[in-house]
Amino acid sequence: MRVVHFLASTITALASVSMATPYYTVDNGCSVGFDVTISQPLTTDNFTQLVSAKDTHWFIKFYSPTCKYSKAIAPEWVAAVEKYGSTACQNRIYFGEVNCPDNLGLCEQNNIEGYPTVNYYSNGSYSFEYEGEREAQDLINFASQVYRGISNGTLT
Repeated sequence: MRVVHFLASTITALASVSMATPYYTVDNGCSVGFDVTISQPLTTDNFTQLVSAKDTHWFIKFYSPTCKYSKAIAPEWVAAVEKYGSTACQNRIYFGEVNCPDNLGLCEQNNIEGYPTVNYYSNGSYSFEYEGEREAQDLINFASQVYRGISNGTLT
C-alpha cells in the first residue's frame, strides 16, 4: 500500500513539474524561462513573447536547413552560443534561430530575403542586420561589443 501511495504521489509531482514553465539557472545564478546555453528555437508561437521581453537583446539567425550557407554557419553559431551562453543571462543578450521554411510568415514579417540572415533585436524591435564574419569568435566579439554599447548607453 505504501508503495502505491508513493508511486501515485511521485507521478503527480512529476506531472506538475512537466506542466510548469521550466526555469534554467546558469552558473552566475541568473534564472530565465529557457536554457541560455543553447540557441533558442523561435517560432511564430514564441517569437514575440521571448524577443520583446523587457531589457532583452537578441541575435537571431534566420535560416533554411537545406541552404549550404546556413549549414556552414551552423557549427559556428553553436560554438558561439556555447561559449557566450554563460554570460548571456547576466548581459541579457540571447541567441535564437528561426527555421524559415517552417515559419515562413515570421520570416516574411522580418523581411528575410536570404539565408542565413542574422539580425539584432533590442526590446522586441529590429535594430540592424549583422554583416560581419561568420566564425564563432567573430559572433562572440560582436555580442561583446553590443553589450559594451548597451552598458555605456551608446546602444539601446
